[in-house]
Amino acid sequence: MTVLSNIKAFSKTRLSWGLLFICTLFFELCALFFQHVMQLAPCVMCIYERVAMFGITGAALIGMINPKNTVMRWIGLGAWGASATKGLTLALEHVDYQFNPSPFKTCDLFVNFPSWAPLNEWAPRYLKLTVTVQKWFGSS
Repeated sequence: MTVLSNIKAFSKTRLSWGLLFICTLFFELCALFFQHVMQLAPCVMCIYERVAMFGITGAALIGMINPKNTVMRWIGLGAWGASATKGLTLALEHVDYQFNPSPFKTCDLFVNFPSWAPLNEWAPRYLKLTVTVQKWFGSS
């Protein structure tokens, strides 16, 4: 068997989708730990990146329903790919804000997300419009 056929065979098991679900859930719980226990408030970009991660978690649930069914597996793979792509573009933009600071490019101004889903306005008590990485390294 080739590597690709091994990957295809593994994608037809509930174990593969379960591992994806457990990993994404772990990372979401870590983010909530940083936010609520360590009091590191997330910026707007962090919230949108979490939503993309929830998309991957949802894709894992879709794939876990019936991984041997080709349609369900492809729906899960498509949702996974779309959420991962959106999360990667948001994360790259977020890193650009941190490494190339500018008063015109900040986390709270240039969020490339649908205008019909202003998550930063729906949950304002969870947001702080500064990047919390500065707290971790002690720079101001």
